[in-house]
Amino acid sequence: MTAPTGARTATAETPSPTGETPLRAWHRLDWRFLLPECEPQVIACAGALDDDLVSGLPLIAPTVHTVTSPAGWAALAGTCDLVVLASPAPADLRPAAAALRPGGWLYAEVRRGRPSTRAPWTVRGWQRALRRAGLAEVAAHWHVPTIATSSRVIALDARVVLRDVLLRTRRRRFGTALSLAARAALRLGLVPVLVPEGSVVGRRAEEPR
Repeated sequence: MTAPTGARTATAETPSPTGETPLRAWHRLDWRFLLPECEPQVIACAGALDDDLVSGLPLIAPTVHTVTSPAGWAALAGTCDLVVLASPAPADLRPAAAALRPGGWLYAEVRRGRPSTRAPWTVRGWQRALRRAGLAEVAAHWHVPTIATSSRVIALDARVVLRDVLLRTRRRRFGTALSLAARAALRLGLVPVLVPEGSVVGRRAEEPR
């Protein structure tokens, strides 16, 4: 297969004899369960992609394009089942969404930034940015403790689950004070602002029949 302009193409990889690399890669792909009924054949990815993510994507799709330019996005318009973005810039969202086929999903890993930047500086802000890019069914998640090492992925709208996670902080050193502060943030609706790392997902609407 010839790669589109501004993109590199990978094909599915054979697991190593020891199985070590695939196990790490599969763990790095736990976020795929956030995408209902998504069995991608064509994936596009871009941004600050780590090695485990790059190694893992070909395990779930036969064709993976790594996009490196606006021309790469344009060449893929309407062809991708899934787009994966790591620490994207706001300008990446619309061309990435346009690369999706109708019904395709976009998954973006984002981190809390500074209010002085032009990019959204909270996970919730990125959720709104995906909606502005024209995506539907947009949801935001907190990856605990970090994206690369997450043991839990929690929807930011799941208040009961958030409360349970915050209560568990009592088991850590200085946990009681931290837990009280965190639960106060939950009551005030500030947890989505304080989440350090998370993800947002959205779906391109189906074409009207």
